[in-house]
Amino acid sequence: MSATSGFCEKCNKFRKRHCDGNRNTCMSILFDAIEELQQENNGWQERYYELDAGHSKLFKDFCKLQKENEQLRTQVAQMQKALNLK
Repeated sequence: MSATSGFCEKCNKFRKRHCDGNRNTCMSILFDAIEELQQENNGWQERYYELDAGHSKLFKDFCKLQKENEQLRTQVAQMQKALNLK
């Protein structure tokens, strides 16, 4: 450890309180940090997929309603034409 900085140089400046200067301890700390970040990433990924699925359903519903709306507009135009209202 560097006497001046208080950081362990072997584990790329992890705080001294987390590391005793032993390379195995440093690696263990790094692997724990990576695992924690991967779990957090998985949580965000799951949330993204939930939101994406919700948005996909909303988009499909919107497209279906838009198509139905076009069909209704066509029917209204045909009825107006048949009744000579236009």
